[in-house]
Amino acid sequence: MTQDMLRRLNCGRLYFLLGMVEKSDNSDYYYVKKSHNGDVVSPYDHQSLNSESVIIEKLDPLFKQLNKNHSIQERHGYYITNILTGECFNCFDFIWNGSFRDVCKHFYAARIFVTSLRNCDDVIKDTKEN
Repeated sequence: MTQDMLRRLNCGRLYFLLGMVEKSDNSDYYYVKKSHNGDVVSPYDHQSLNSESVIIEKLDPLFKQLNKNHSIQERHGYYITNILTGECFNCFDFIWNGSFRDVCKHFYAARIFVTSLRNCDDVIKDTKEN
């Protein structure tokens, strides 16, 4: 596993252990709380992007269509992750890279959360060990 893939997996594990994942009304979609860790950095030139609100504003029609098609309510301060397709609609990592090579850390957190719903004790223990 490459370093960037391992980093996303470990971040997803941490988000799961911190209890940052919540169910939505649709069984394929989950909310992952935003961590607010400062500026967003471009993966291409490693420069800070101070235009998060402008980008999210441009993506607003996408969120409205998602809500219309799948009855998913947007929550302020949360990412919306589809665990079947690997999509994370308001995540810059997903927007820039897609899910072809790897999924984002929010998807990993949601996938671990879904597994934990079936067998809670073992998943939490294994996640802590990993």
